[in-house]
Amino acid sequence: MTLLSIVELALIWSQSTSRKETFYLAAILAAVSPLAFIILWLGRRIIVGTLSDPNGTLPLRVTLFGAKFVVDLNLAAVVAALISLPVILSLY
Repeated sequence: MTLLSIVELALIWSQSTSRKETFYLAAILAAVSPLAFIILWLGRRIIVGTLSDPNGTLPLRVTLFGAKFVVDLNLAAVVAALISLPVILSLY
Protein backbone atom coordinates (compact mmCIF):
# COMPACT_ATOMS: atom_id res chain seq x y z
CA MET A 1 0.00 0.00 0.00
CA THR A 2 2.88 2.34 0.71
CA LEU A 3 4.38 1.61 -2.69
CA LEU A 4 1.03 2.41 -4.32
CA SER A 5 0.91 5.71 -2.46
CA ILE A 6 4.41 6.62 -3.63
CA VAL A 7 3.49 5.79 -7.24
CA GLU A 8 0.28 7.85 -6.94
CA LEU A 9 2.17 10.87 -5.63
CA ALA A 10 4.79 10.53 -8.35
CA LEU A 11 2.05 10.44 -10.98
CA ILE A 12 0.28 13.49 -9.58
CA TRP A 13 3.50 15.49 -9.20
CA SER A 14 4.95 14.48 -12.57
CA GLN A 15 5.32 17.18 -15.20
CA SER A 16 4.05 15.06 -18.08
CA THR A 17 2.02 16.43 -20.98
CA SER A 18 -0.90 14.15 -20.18
CA ARG A 19 -1.68 15.42 -16.70
CA LYS A 20 -5.34 14.42 -16.94
CA GLU A 21 -4.50 10.81 -17.74
CA THR A 22 -1.90 10.57 -14.98
CA PHE A 23 -4.40 12.00 -12.48
CA TYR A 24 -7.00 9.41 -13.44
CA LEU A 25 -4.42 6.64 -13.26
CA ALA A 26 -3.48 7.79 -9.76
CA ALA A 27 -7.18 7.80 -8.82
CA ILE A 28 -7.60 4.25 -10.10
CA LEU A 29 -4.55 3.13 -8.13
CA ALA A 30 -5.95 4.88 -5.04
CA ALA A 31 -9.19 2.91 -5.42
CA VAL A 32 -7.49 -0.50 -5.64
CA SER A 33 -6.96 -0.99 -1.90
CA PRO A 34 -10.46 0.08 -0.72
CA LEU A 35 -12.11 -1.97 -3.47
CA ALA A 36 -10.06 -5.02 -2.53
CA PHE A 37 -11.13 -4.55 1.09
CA ILE A 38 -14.81 -4.41 0.04
CA ILE A 39 -14.42 -7.57 -2.07
CA LEU A 40 -12.85 -9.39 0.88
CA TRP A 41 -15.55 -8.00 3.18
CA LEU A 42 -18.24 -9.42 0.91
CA GLY A 43 -16.49 -12.80 0.74
CA ARG A 44 -15.38 -13.09 4.33
CA ARG A 45 -17.85 -15.90 5.05
CA ILE A 46 -16.26 -17.97 2.30
CA ILE A 47 -12.74 -17.48 3.67
CA VAL A 48 -13.96 -17.54 7.31
CA GLY A 49 -12.39 -14.19 8.08
CA THR A 50 -13.15 -11.33 10.44
CA LEU A 51 -12.97 -7.59 9.98
CA SER A 52 -10.88 -6.87 13.04
CA ASP A 53 -8.38 -8.73 15.15
CA PRO A 54 -8.01 -8.51 18.94
CA ASN A 55 -4.80 -6.48 18.70
CA GLY A 56 -6.05 -4.15 15.95
CA THR A 57 -8.70 -1.49 15.73
CA LEU A 58 -11.61 -2.63 17.85
CA PRO A 59 -15.17 -2.24 16.55
CA LEU A 60 -17.37 0.57 17.83
CA ARG A 61 -20.35 -0.60 19.85
CA VAL A 62 -23.37 1.68 19.51
CA THR A 63 -26.79 1.48 21.17
CA LEU A 64 -29.47 3.25 19.15
CA PHE A 65 -33.08 3.19 20.33
CA GLY A 66 -32.40 0.08 22.40
CA ALA A 67 -30.81 -1.83 19.52
CA LYS A 68 -27.13 -2.68 19.79
CA PHE A 69 -24.93 -2.28 16.69
CA VAL A 70 -21.30 -3.13 16.11
CA VAL A 71 -19.57 -0.91 13.54
CA ASP A 72 -16.17 -1.93 12.29
CA LEU A 73 -14.00 1.19 12.07
CA ASN A 74 -11.88 -0.31 9.27
CA LEU A 75 -15.02 -0.65 7.16
CA ALA A 76 -16.05 2.91 8.06
CA ALA A 77 -12.67 4.24 6.91
CA VAL A 78 -12.84 2.33 3.63
CA VAL A 79 -16.38 3.53 2.93
CA ALA A 80 -15.25 7.10 3.64
CA ALA A 81 -12.38 6.65 1.17
CA LEU A 82 -14.70 5.28 -1.50
CA ILE A 83 -17.11 8.19 -1.00
CA SER A 84 -14.38 10.84 -1.06
CA LEU A 85 -12.72 9.50 -4.22
CA PRO A 86 -15.67 10.36 -6.55
CA VAL A 87 -15.93 13.77 -4.89
CA ILE A 88 -12.25 14.44 -5.62
CA LEU A 89 -12.73 13.23 -9.20
CA SER A 90 -15.72 15.52 -9.70
CA LEU A 91 -13.69 18.49 -8.44
CA TYR A 92 -10.88 17.76 -10.87
